[in-house]
Amino acid sequence: MVQRRKQNAPRKRSGCAACKRAHVRCPEERPACARCSRLGHECLYETKLLWEDDAAQRNIAHGRAKETVWSHKTVAAENNTGSSTTYQYQFLNTTVADFQSDPLSNSPESEHEEEEDDIEEVTRQATWSCIPVPPHSPYHGSDAFLLDYYINELSPKCSLSSSNNPYLYTLLPVAAEFAPLRHALLAAAANELRLQQHIQYEKPSLNLRDAAIKGLRTHLQSQRMDWKSLAVMLMFCFFDISDGCAPSWMTHLRMGLRMLQALRTETSTDHGLKAFCEIYFVAHDVMGQTAWDDSTLAVDHVWLLGDLQEIDVLMGCSRALISIIQRISCLSRWINQGIIPADESLYEWATMLDQLQCLEQHPAHGINDVEAVLAIAEAKRLAALLYLAEKLSAAITVDALDIDTSAIVQTLVSLLAEIPAQNAATLWPLFILGVSRFTSHEQHQFVLMRLLLLEQSRPLGSICHARRLVEAVAGGLTLDNDDGPITRSCISLA
Repeated sequence: MVQRRKQNAPRKRSGCAACKRAHVRCPEERPACARCSRLGHECLYETKLLWEDDAAQRNIAHGRAKETVWSHKTVAAENNTGSSTTYQYQFLNTTVADFQSDPLSNSPESEHEEEEDDIEEVTRQATWSCIPVPPHSPYHGSDAFLLDYYINELSPKCSLSSSNNPYLYTLLPVAAEFAPLRHALLAAAANELRLQQHIQYEKPSLNLRDAAIKGLRTHLQSQRMDWKSLAVMLMFCFFDISDGCAPSWMTHLRMGLRMLQALRTETSTDHGLKAFCEIYFVAHDVMGQTAWDDSTLAVDHVWLLGDLQEIDVLMGCSRALISIIQRISCLSRWINQGIIPADESLYEWATMLDQLQCLEQHPAHGINDVEAVLAIAEAKRLAALLYLAEKLSAAITVDALDIDTSAIVQTLVSLLAEIPAQNAATLWPLFILGVSRFTSHEQHQFVLMRLLLLEQSRPLGSICHARRLVEAVAGGLTLDNDDGPITRSCISLA
């Protein structure tokens, strides 16, 4: 005879789906529990998400919400209202096998169950609309929730366009067929939730990242390097930058750049991944070297064929502007290393100044918020002018060329003030403005305030590092002081 559950026994949520349907306690052996093995059932451990609208439509309790908690008193009160109730017939098909289960155990809940409860609580409180998961989708349970968060919350923050977002339209189709990339995307989503003070996602984010690393290692041991492997490397870089801007992102950046040079495209999917990975890795190297004054790239990167003046929705500027910024950094470094005499470099400075002043950037066809995209691109062009003036004054003198640094700074501050403070694409212009010798004390305070607001909206490690560097400069330190309490060698500014 089946023993009945004690009324005060803790309720478990970690059993398999078959035991949950039979309302019996699952022994929880892996990969198949004893009950399913004995009865020949398919044993699946998965989390079934219940949304509030679905619960209301089916008239069932939803989570721990007080308004949906039922009791015998509530039912009795409803039955005594005097109103007639119409009941609907329901038929239940059962067999003897459904009642031939093991006695219910009273084992204590595992630590994992409490973690699942916390995740379910976050799921119920989700403010974004959840997408339906296809029956044969590789995303189930908590993975489906993380996928939902990745699509509706994380990805829109990474692109200036909702209709042209490679984090969605390039990576997701590949991730559906490639488990390491799938785990890397979900790890990024879990880590973003952790940064938003949902600390119960810290362990899942690390577990998913480890699964992605192991999966990629196994893939590379059996097959040659390919574009989907490079996409996983990109997401490792993404994760490390978010997670305190850990120095390991530089290792993944260098590896990604080497893979980018070695791989060749063969399919349309390869072309899409190449375009995405190219702008990501190159821009992160070029923008980063404006702080650490070192580069992994050669002098000139050969971009894919296309319009170099078109504004990229990921970086908020054109590839032409990125190339000019790279050349400014290279020329400054060559002068410091004595490769090029400073007095012979004036023509190069003048050429780059003319290119920046004449550069016209335009959004891609079909972009939604054209004005916002143009504002970001113009802010980065002005920041590049200020960066050139900064490097020129260090190499020769800013008076060697006709550059009105005061007007550039004032225009840049006014433009940034009109852009929403939560826009992460303003990070590089804010950093260049904050560390410039041509910025006044009041303008430094404006930059610090905007960086603080940006960090509060999205507490990424790259934003935190940038703010600390600007604070050091505003406090009288310089970026060249390696003995200071700041680290500039691993900051990400793209």
